Amino acid sequence: MSAGRISVIVPVLQRHGDVAALYREYKTAVAALGRPYEFLFVIDGPIADASASLDALQREGEPFTVIGLTREFGEATALMAGFEHSSGEIILTLPGYSQIEGRGVEALVAMERALITRDFTVQYVADTGSHKTPALYNVATLWAALEGSLLL
Repeated sequence: MSAGRISVIVPVLQRHGDVAALYREYKTAVAALGRPYEFLFVIDGPIADASASLDALQREGEPFTVIGLTREFGEATALMAGFEHSSGEIILTLPGYSQIEGRGVEALVAMERALITRDFTVQYVADTGSHKTPALYNVATLWAALEGSLLL
């Protein structure tokens, strides 16, 4: 695990957007944080258009990892594959479709760090976190607070 490094995991499922555009938006936002980072795209089964877009970006010299799953396993398995290949101290999962704008990435990273470190000076952490709750569950409260359904 690299100190301060951010691992950005993007599961690409059958429901996905323009992954090249998302990558550019996410990369701009993550680079602005001033920390080393890596991107990992996990392709859940054969998704030709997403694979082709990512291949084209890599041919242009974009440095990210693509993990291809042999069939559709679902989002939880795609995320686990990303976790297993990540090397960052901070792991940020972002959707493979437009749900979170790039400008919201900094706030997500700050809140994730506050939840992991149990920084109870942050009101949301004080309201939802606990010293007794495992860190993973504290971090999950961040996603639970989003509108819509999201199951990790």
